[in-house]
Amino acid sequence: MIIDARCRPPTKEFQQTFKTSGILQRVPAFPVPDPPSFVNDSMELFFEEMKEAGIDIAVAVGRNRPRFEVSNDSIAELVNKYPDKIIGVAGIDVFNETHQALLEIERSIRQLKLRGVCIEPGGNRRDMNFDDPRLYPVYARCNELKVPVFLTTAHRQGTSIDHTNPVHIDHIARDFPQLKIVCAHACWPYVMEMIAVAQRYRNVFVSPDGYVFRPGGALYVEAIDRYLEEQFIFGSAYPLNPLKESVEGLKRFPLRKEVMNKIFYENAARLFGL
Repeated sequence: MIIDARCRPPTKEFQQTFKTSGILQRVPAFPVPDPPSFVNDSMELFFEEMKEAGIDIAVAVGRNRPRFEVSNDSIAELVNKYPDKIIGVAGIDVFNETHQALLEIERSIRQLKLRGVCIEPGGNRRDMNFDDPRLYPVYARCNELKVPVFLTTAHRQGTSIDHTNPVHIDHIARDFPQLKIVCAHACWPYVMEMIAVAQRYRNVFVSPDGYVFRPGGALYVEAIDRYLEEQFIFGSAYPLNPLKESVEGLKRFPLRKEVMNKIFYENAARLFGL
């Protein structure tokens, strides 16, 4: 089985944000056309692409930041419509502009039955690092609710590249040792630093998605095989990357079968309590 732990299915809200942001032209990992399901706004084609890739469950990761707002109600509706195929993660506005962050976390987890929280404090080039004290109540609430927090980490986040430096993740993991922290995009290009932080703290999960195929990305794979087989999680970052190519690309790395099983399914299943 395969769980895609970072996915944005082609629902109306996700499509609107991706098709108006121009982001697909900035960060493609594969020299192939955009997925047909994305081009045609089709959930039916999306599920066909999931089947072709061998993906059983897609994790719809919400986003809530300026110019990229997907309501958590729409994610919950998607989960309710396809409960066997979709897991939902709430997007939280940590600037408290579209909602009150702590109240929305509570509502998303307890009422909407979503399985985690995603925050992007550096979204829209805002100056708030992941270890900013203003975010600690968010981490504390996720810790209380026993749900993972997804952090969008990469070179395009924040007002400078320092925003994605894993040293900020190090501080959170130290202060919240029971909180499950998922680093989407795996803090690229700080590959070695990301590996070091994950080695220091077993509650840090590494999910480089398309960045594993970028310069230096092979070091993630080397670390999986030697240190991080329990902490590495597969994600496609669809629609930025197509599903089949993402799965096949990762399978081409020389990893043991038991390690492949962990990164494609077991680690994510443990993360979400499946």
